[in-house]
Amino acid sequence: MKCALIRWWMEEYIDGTLQGRRLQWMEKHLQECSACAQELAWHRSLRDALKPEILSAPPQDMWQDFQRRLAERGQPTRTFRPAWWQWGTAAAAAACVLVLGIVWWNSQPSVYEAVAPVQQSDTQNVASSAPQAGMKATERVEASVPPAPALAMGSPAVRSAGKMQATPTKRPVPSLVHNAARPLAQADRVVPLPAPQPVASLAYAEVRNEQGELVAKVVLQTTYDENGQPTAVQIECESPTAVEVESNEQPMDSSYHSDDARGSAGSPAPTAGTRPGLSD
Repeated sequence: MKCALIRWWMEEYIDGTLQGRRLQWMEKHLQECSACAQELAWHRSLRDALKPEILSAPPQDMWQDFQRRLAERGQPTRTFRPAWWQWGTAAAAAACVLVLGIVWWNSQPSVYEAVAPVQQSDTQNVASSAPQAGMKATERVEASVPPAPALAMGSPAVRSAGKMQATPTKRPVPSLVHNAARPLAQADRVVPLPAPQPVASLAYAEVRNEQGELVAKVVLQTTYDENGQPTAVQIECESPTAVEVESNEQPMDSSYHSDDARGSAGSPAPTAGTRPGLSD
């Protein structure tokens, strides 16, 4: 947890805005932790690489040479053309466009000539295919009807034959049935959803006494599984009072772990901080 707080303050330390006891803890921790020292060196190298370069001003001789060359160039002269010449050019261009349009219009075939051959060919195809289709339909009907048994003239079936009427039967169109079944086949395919990933949350709080002095800081870290259920809870409580004592002890060596988020007995309830850090 010490390294996490040090890395949180690293940007302020590089900018020079870190002050007070935080600056003392930062410098002492960097002397003892090689990982945080390497992280600080990497941040500084990255900031130096992304820093924009300062462009130098061009020399004064270049401006003087530019002005001299600009003065040597002569001013462009505008040639005078009479008005009748301009109108004549515009009229000639319009006449050329008109002639080209007339030639193109005359070269296009008329609408009647383009449509008439197509209509005649369609009529001939329909007229030639109609007798063939009628003959094939008659042959299919005759082949599918079985021979009727011989009946006597006085039988009831013969008398009621004149009153019966053929009822047409409706058959489903194959294309419509196939199209109606297609959405069901597409709906059967289920796209698998991506598996949820475990997440973790981090909460920070400060404990102060009635005079407003900082007593302890509490950090609560909770890990959740793929279904959103908590799997592990870690509570870490650190007391910064060891820094105020003039000794050779570490500034954060008085930390201890507790499984109760309510703090020690007799101490006030922790108040949520706006961001990880310690008040000066």
